[in-house]
Amino acid sequence: MLVSIDIENPKMFNEEATEWEDVPIRQIQFSLGVWEGLVMPWTNTYMPVIDQLLKSENPKIGHNWWLYDGRVLRKAGKEIRGVEHDSMVMFHHRQSNIPGCYGLQPTASFFGALHPWKHLAGANPELYGCYDVSEPLRIFKGCKEELEALGCWKGYEQKLRLDPILVRMCRRGLLMDVEAQRKLSEKLALDMEAKQKEMSRLVPEELWNAKQKTGLVKEPKNTKGLVQREFVAMVPLTEVVELDCKCKRGCKQCGGTRKKQRVVKIGEEERKVIRWCRLVEFVPSPDQLIRYCKAKKYKVPKHRKEDRETMDGQALEELSKETGDPLFGLAQEYREIQKLKGSYVDGWKPGADGRIHSTFGHLTASGQTTSRDPNTQQIPAHTDTAQLFKACIIVPPKFVRVRMDFSSFHAIMTGFEAKDPLYMRMARLDFHSFYTLCGMLKLEKLERIVEMEDAEILGLFAWWKANKKALKDGMTFKEIRGTAGKRTVLGYGFGMEGGMLFKTYPEFFEKKKDAATAIAELDALVPVTAAWRRSVVREAHKFRRLISRYGYVREFHEAMVVCSSCHYRNREHCPRCAGEGFVYGKEAKEAIAFRPSNDAHGHIKDAVIRLDKLGLIERVGLGGMVNYVHDDLQFEMRERGWEKWAQLVVEELERPNRKLIDPVLAPQGLSVKVEVMVGKRLSEMKEIKL
Repeated sequence: MLVSIDIENPKMFNEEATEWEDVPIRQIQFSLGVWEGLVMPWTNTYMPVIDQLLKSENPKIGHNWWLYDGRVLRKAGKEIRGVEHDSMVMFHHRQSNIPGCYGLQPTASFFGALHPWKHLAGANPELYGCYDVSEPLRIFKGCKEELEALGCWKGYEQKLRLDPILVRMCRRGLLMDVEAQRKLSEKLALDMEAKQKEMSRLVPEELWNAKQKTGLVKEPKNTKGLVQREFVAMVPLTEVVELDCKCKRGCKQCGGTRKKQRVVKIGEEERKVIRWCRLVEFVPSPDQLIRYCKAKKYKVPKHRKEDRETMDGQALEELSKETGDPLFGLAQEYREIQKLKGSYVDGWKPGADGRIHSTFGHLTASGQTTSRDPNTQQIPAHTDTAQLFKACIIVPPKFVRVRMDFSSFHAIMTGFEAKDPLYMRMARLDFHSFYTLCGMLKLEKLERIVEMEDAEILGLFAWWKANKKALKDGMTFKEIRGTAGKRTVLGYGFGMEGGMLFKTYPEFFEKKKDAATAIAELDALVPVTAAWRRSVVREAHKFRRLISRYGYVREFHEAMVVCSSCHYRNREHCPRCAGEGFVYGKEAKEAIAFRPSNDAHGHIKDAVIRLDKLGLIERVGLGGMVNYVHDDLQFEMRERGWEKWAQLVVEELERPNRKLIDPVLAPQGLSVKVEVMVGKRLSEMKEIKL
C-alpha cells in the first residue's frame, strides 16, 4: 500500500537561506488514501511511531519528495525504506511544459481537487497538513492512468530507478583544491579591479555614478575628494509661522528659543539641486553603458524580443565591432571575470569534507537531468581563466579522474530518428568538416567523398585542417569550421531555422540571410533529414503532442501557425507556406529536437542504471561516479589499475541499445562510441585509447 508523507516547517522558515542540516521540522503527516490524514507534531513522544512508518517497506510518495522532503528527513537522521515516488516529477513527466503549475495545489486541481486549502496553513495547520499529505495520492492515481494510456509510464520508471543513483553520486561529490580556489578568488578580484581602473580611464568622470544617490544633503566641511553634481531630489517645503508666546521655560511653541518665528515643514517637492558627492569608479552596468553610448552618440542596441535598450553580451559584441571602442571589449572581459568569480570560484563552496555536493533533478521536457546548489553540469571552459577554475577540481591522492564522453551523441540520434544513414556516417566521422567542405565552401563534392573509406575521409579532413590558405573573409578552413560551420550544424540538430540561428549566433553571421543560406545548404546536403524535420513538425501540429521511444511525452500548441501571408484561404499560390496554409511556429524547433534529445538522454540513463546493477557506479576501482554532465560521466578511480575498470565501464556504455533498433541502421541496437579522458585535475584531462 502506497504511503504519502509530508513535513511542515515553522511559519517564518526560509528554505533558500538555511543549510540542509539546520532545516527545522514542526510536524509530519502520513496518509493511505485521499481525504485521509494522520498528523503528528515533531516531538520525542511521537518519534517511535514516525520511525516505524518511515522504515516500513511500503512504497512512499510526496510532492517534491526527491528534492526536499526526503532530503530533509534524511538530514534529520531518519532511515526511509521502500520505493520513493515524487508526485511533482510524475506530473511534470505528463505535462512537461506548463510553467508555474507544479506546486501541490495547482497540480491537484488537474485531477479533481475540490477546493483550495493553502489558506488554512495558519488558521488550521492540522487540517492543512491532512490536505497536503493526501493530495499526492490523488495525483499518483490520475497521473499513472494517463501515462499508462499513452505508453509513457516506463519513462517515469526510468527516472525512479535513476534518482537514487544520482543521490549517492551527490553524496560523494566533487573534491576541490580549497587553497587553489582561495588564491584564484584573490587573483580574479585583482583582475576585476585592474579592468575597472582601465575602463574608468576611458570614461569621463561626469558619467561615473555618485556613491550617494541624491548627494550629501548638508555641505561638508572638508570637500577633498568630493565633486558637485546636479541631482533630482525631494526638497522639503517650509513656511514661517509667527509665534505668540511668553517664552517661559518649557514653552511648547518656540521650544525655549525665545524666538517670535518658527520654520515649519509643510511637505516635499522634487527639484533639481546641486550637491556635493563622492564618485565611484566606472562599473559596466547596463545603465552606465547606455549613458556612455548616448554621450558618445553611439546607437544603443535594442533587445531581440522586448522593446527596450539592452547591454547584454550580444549588444557589447555588436558595439565593439561597429565602433571599435575598447571600452566594450573591456566590459565583456570584466563581466566574464565577475561571473566566473561570483558563480563558480566563490559560488562553489565545499563542505566540511572539501567536496561540492550538488543536487540533481529531472524537471526538463527532453529528459535531460538538471543540477543546482551549485550546477556542476555547467563548468566554464575555453578561456585561460576558466582553465584555472577547472584546475581547482581535483581527485584524492593515488586517484585519477576518468571522463567517459559519448562522441557526436545528439547528431547520431538525429540521423537515427530521421533514418538517414548518410547523416549518421557524417556525424560519426566529422559532421562539421563535411558541412564546411561540401556545403558552405563547396570545395569538394559530397558524392565523391562518401565513396571513400572512413580512413581516407579522415585523412582528407586532416589535410584541410592543416591547410593555412585563406578561403573566405581571410579565414582558413579550420577557422571557418570552428565558427560558422560548427554553429550551423549545432543549430540544425536543435531544430533552428535561419532567423533563430542568426539570433543565437550573431557573431558568426553578418546578416539573417547568411544564416538562412547556411540552413538551406545543409538541407540540400542531407535531404532525407531535411524531409524528416518537416514531417515531425507536421506531426506535432496534427496530434498536438510527441511521444518518444523512452516514454517521454511533450505537448505542442504552436508547432505550426496559420501563414500570415495567405491566411490559409488563399494558400494555393502562396510562396511562403508552399500551399500548406501553415508555417513553422515558435515551438517548431522544440518539436524537431525532442526525440533525438530524448533518445540521447534515455540512452545514457539506461547505461547508468545498468552500470549500477553491475556495481560499476558505487565502487569503480574503490572510487565511484562523481559527476554526470549531459553526455559524459566522470569517475574517480584508483591510479593503479584504473585501465581495467575503465574498460569495463566503456564496454557497458558502448553496448548496443535494444530500445533503439532499426532494421537498416541498427538491427542489433544502436551503439555510440565513447571517448575516454584521464587526468589528476579537470584542466589536465587527456584523451587516451584503451
